[in-house]
Amino acid sequence: MAKKDSAASRRRSQPRLGRKTFVYFTDEERKQVDEAAKFERRSISSFVANAALVAAEEVRIRHNTKK
Repeated sequence: MAKKDSAASRRRSQPRLGRKTFVYFTDEERKQVDEAAKFERRSISSFVANAALVAAEEVRIRHNTKK
């Protein structure tokens, strides 16, 4: 099976990443996130940030199509 391209690294992002957001997971949720991030060869922080951005874009698209 071909390896999927991963998203661009946020570590080398052009705009400076200045604000931090803290999230809390149950032990089971953290295990799931750890495993998924490992599959994608990403840090936990990068995985969570990218997942949040994808989810935010989906919400924005749904919201805009309802108008």
